[in-house]
Amino acid sequence: MYLFANLEADERAEIATLAAPIGARIQELRAEREALELAEDAALVSAARRNRRDESLDTMLIEMGGVVRAKDKPLYASLFPKRNPSKTARLPLAEEVQEVTRILGELSALTEEHPVHAAYHAPLTAANAALKTAMQNEDQADTALALARSRVVRFKLALDQARVAVHGQLLTLLKDKAAADAFFRSSTKRPGDEEEEEGEEEEGSDSDDEETTDGSEASPGTKPEGPVKAGAKAKGDTAARTDAVAKTDAMARADVKAKGHAAPKADAKPKVSAQADAEAAPAGD
Repeated sequence: MYLFANLEADERAEIATLAAPIGARIQELRAEREALELAEDAALVSAARRNRRDESLDTMLIEMGGVVRAKDKPLYASLFPKRNPSKTARLPLAEEVQEVTRILGELSALTEEHPVHAAYHAPLTAANAALKTAMQNEDQADTALALARSRVVRFKLALDQARVAVHGQLLTLLKDKAAADAFFRSSTKRPGDEEEEEGEEEEGSDSDDEETTDGSEASPGTKPEGPVKAGAKAKGDTAARTDAVAKTDAMARADVKAKGHAAPKADAKPKVSAQADAEAAPAGD
C-alpha cells in the first residue's frame, strides 16, 4: 500500500500510471485474505460439529449397551462380540462408523416390536448418518483451507514479482537507484537488497574464519575454540607446575641449611688442647 500511495501521489504522469497495477494487486490480496479467513472459520465449525456428532453417537451407543446387557445377554453378545460399548466408542471415527453400521444390521434382524429395536434402531441410525456427514464436511473444509493457504502463498510471490517489475521501471525512468528506492517503505526490503545482504554475509563469514585461523583476539563474550585454547591451557599448567616445584626445592634447601648450622652431629667429639690432655693423665704413667 505504501508503494501504491507514493506512485499515485507522484505528479509525473509516467510514474503515476504505475500505480494502477499495484492497486489491482492490493484488491486481489484483500480478496484472497478474506477467502482464507472464511476457509479457516469453515474448518473450525466443521471440526466442532464432527466432535459433537461423535459425542452424541458415543453416548447413545454406551446407553444402548447398558440396557441390552441388563435385559438380553445373548443379544448383547451379538451386538458387542469383541469390544464392549465403551471401547467401541473410543475407536477411530472411521472404524466406529463401520462398527455401528454392523450393529445396526444386527438390530434390523430383530422384529419392530422388540424393545431394543424400537428404542434405539432409528436414533442410532440417525446419529451414525450425522457423524458420517460431519466427517465428510470436515474433510471438504480442510481441503478448502489448504487450497486457500496455497493461493495466498502463490499470490504473495506474484506480488513480489510485481514489486520487482515496478522497481525496474522506476530505475529506467529515473536513472537513479536512490530515487527509485524512495518509493518503497524503508522498513521493508527493496527489490535487489536480498542479494546484496547475502553477499555481505558471505564476506563477513570469510573474515571471521580468517581471524579465527590467525589466532587473533576474540570478541568479548566469545570462547576460544580448537587447538589454540588447548595449547594455551597446557602452557599455563606447565608453567604453574614448574613454579611450584622450584618453590618446594628452595624451601627444602633452606630448611636443610638451617638445621646444619643449628646443632652439631651426634657422633662429633669436642676439641681439647694438648695441655689439658696431659693434666688429665694419671701420675703413675
